[in-house]
Amino acid sequence: MPVTNSAQTTPTILSQPSPANAFSSGEFLLKLGSRVIPLAAGTQLFTSDIPSLTTTASNGVVAVVNFRSPNELSLGLTNLGDRSWWATDSQGDMKMIEPESTLTLAVGTKIEFGEIEGEVM
Repeated sequence: MPVTNSAQTTPTILSQPSPANAFSSGEFLLKLGSRVIPLAAGTQLFTSDIPSLTTTASNGVVAVVNFRSPNELSLGLTNLGDRSWWATDSQGDMKMIEPESTLTLAVGTKIEFGEIEGEVM
């Protein structure tokens, strides 16, 4: 008679997606000093989140997370403020993100929002 010990086997617990897999799951975080803001499609950032930015919109939105294009799963952060940001990717390449432009979100990217710097995690 075969012996089964399924009652004694501990279940396997799968870990949360690693940052490297965040792209495919659509989950990013923006670290701003001691604050961490989850970023997903539709997330809006306000002047209260990033006080160094100002907006031309009356609702106070300075950035919004969206899909880069309908055919892509990658997310972007669109600058809705009235001045440019500077983004530095994990390889050290720097890029200006002008108003109405979109930065593709990637783990390790640092963004200078005026006097405040954020990091995508």
